[in-house]
Amino acid sequence: MKQIVWLLACALFPLCVSAQLAETFAGSGVTSAYPWEGDTEKFTINEKGELQLNAPSAKGEALLYLSAVPLLDNEWRFTIRNDYQGTTSNYFRIYLWSLQPDTKNPEEAVFIRLGYSKKNIALCRQTGNKKAEVLLDGRTLFENPQEAEVKVTTDKSGLCTVYSKCLSDQDFYKEGEAMLKSPSDNREGCFMIAVNFSAQHNTDKYADNIHINRFTLEDETPVEPEKPVEPSEPEIPEEPEPIPEPVEPENPDPIGKGYILINEVMADPNGAGGLPETEYVELYNASQQTLSLQGCSFGYGTAAPIMLKDYPFASGTYLVLYREGKDIEAGAGIAMPLAKFPVLANTGKELSLYDATGAVIDQVIYKKASAGVSWERQGESWQLSSDYRGGTPGASNSSLPEKPAEPEPPEVPATPAAVQPNDIIFNEILPNPYPDGSEYIELYNRSGKELPLSGLSIATRKTDGSLSTRYPLSSISALLPADEYAVLTKDAKGVTDFYHIPRPENIHTLKLPVLANTNATLVLFRTTDGVVIDELSYSSKWHTSLIKEEKGVSLERIDPEAATQDASNWTSASSPSGYGTPGSRNSQYGKTSGEQQPTRISKPQYSHETGLYAILYLLDQSGYSCRASIYDLSGRRVADISDNELTGTSGKLLWNGTSSNGSKLTSGLYILYIELYHDSGKTRRHKEVFLVH
Repeated sequence: MKQIVWLLACALFPLCVSAQLAETFAGSGVTSAYPWEGDTEKFTINEKGELQLNAPSAKGEALLYLSAVPLLDNEWRFTIRNDYQGTTSNYFRIYLWSLQPDTKNPEEAVFIRLGYSKKNIALCRQTGNKKAEVLLDGRTLFENPQEAEVKVTTDKSGLCTVYSKCLSDQDFYKEGEAMLKSPSDNREGCFMIAVNFSAQHNTDKYADNIHINRFTLEDETPVEPEKPVEPSEPEIPEEPEPIPEPVEPENPDPIGKGYILINEVMADPNGAGGLPETEYVELYNASQQTLSLQGCSFGYGTAAPIMLKDYPFASGTYLVLYREGKDIEAGAGIAMPLAKFPVLANTGKELSLYDATGAVIDQVIYKKASAGVSWERQGESWQLSSDYRGGTPGASNSSLPEKPAEPEPPEVPATPAAVQPNDIIFNEILPNPYPDGSEYIELYNRSGKELPLSGLSIATRKTDGSLSTRYPLSSISALLPADEYAVLTKDAKGVTDFYHIPRPENIHTLKLPVLANTNATLVLFRTTDGVVIDELSYSSKWHTSLIKEEKGVSLERIDPEAATQDASNWTSASSPSGYGTPGSRNSQYGKTSGEQQPTRISKPQYSHETGLYAILYLLDQSGYSCRASIYDLSGRRVADISDNELTGTSGKLLWNGTSSNGSKLTSGLYILYIELYHDSGKTRRHKEVFLVH
């Protein structure tokens, strides 16, 4: 009989764990959260918490996979980003289901292809080693670098529906439907990420936020239950001690209904004005006492409730629930990350809060989400947040007083002035960076008042006049002060490694359009209504003829008050400035019309601290090239300081006091001779006697 019991225990012992998959790549390594297999050495987790391709610089394919996932009656969601256009060598295949972890011969497989020759999204089916069959051809998404969120659903009959959402989309776009030929049995397959890449684009592909509703994580090392040991005959004590009465464990006190309120819901954070793009639910303690959250749970739809952490929740305070590993702003409230925080549906869902006894504390159904704006509670009704950031996590609602149970007239938050046309302008651009450098766009606030950038977007204008992919600046929460600069770039290190940055806080890293080296049209506009703030159609021909190599040389605006589109108002950054001034006043700053400043050049000034001579200059206009030399009193040229360098309108030339052959000049009187040449034909000469120490 004992043998039968032991065999039954082995048979019933679970060999796998069923759950949803929610991979956010919040850990330090690829396999931190889930046991990914395959080419793990070709991927890394970057500082933004994304899965990033990090393969050798040679054309190839990188594959990651997990087991196991059913094909039917399931839902997949994932985000991918390709910082290069889709080609036959640069594209993604996300295998929703594959019987074998092999892209060449998966036996049977269904996958989403993103990019490839049509640069679009497509649903494909693959059988054996045959060419994949396209079941659904979707819209073109990867004509340029792009980030896209994809959702795929299947029902029990095999009907598959594909949706996509780009940064410019408010909601998911339905790509279409297709019927899958389901296998004869209900076998589970692998979920796979396959990335094809060229040698030059072996690191610019990313994936994140992978969610699968029905997923089975196989246990690699199941432990069999131990075989029971034959018990020996018990020893009977002569005088058995009395059995103590069982003590009932202490249970936390139940929390009354309405004591804690579900107070704010951010279901679609994309484009939020000044908040991290993180979904969250805010709770508010509306009672007059501190409440223990021990045993309390949060419910999402019909899914199993998620246990909250034991925390003393003070009266009149706020608590923000969100997914562990994501960024959150909770103000003066409590931030409570949850490993199993659900993906909030944009279409609306029922949310519940339960106490330790399972009784409902609060229950609401939020409405369809609006991108970048939270739903806030106002008494018994709900309304969209009017806060300029898009929500108020951890603080009073924008239209709600501190205590929802006893509402008072809300304080209207002071919102910054709306940006008007020409308030913020394009001031400097670098379309052609150094190798390993990064393109950048510099904006300048000439309005005389603080202005928000979070409500603006940037795009390039196509030849037909329409705008290409829109890139919101919503991640920039700080206001831009008057007469200050904001530098936008995809890679801050690609700017700071090559140029002098006096104020690093002016550098903002975010997604931007690709700047063509030769010419393009940049548009800065209000995200909400599309009003154009500034527009620049630049050309590489705007560089001065003195610049023979344009790589790494920025185009600077000369006069902020002159027209953006005036070609004569733009020129190359000066050589002494390092050919770029991101985040500070342009080296070519000046006036293009009216009375011009006089040209002034100082004597060489020696610094005992640096051991260098500095020659300060102030020129009447930009665009001069400079030749500067040192002569002795006999008229012999003994040193060269500048050889046809492009100057700015102001700056300084530095000289270390050595001659052309590298030896230090002896003390005495010498002559500084400078010649300035302008494209217009104007020439200026300057001669100055000075003392070499």
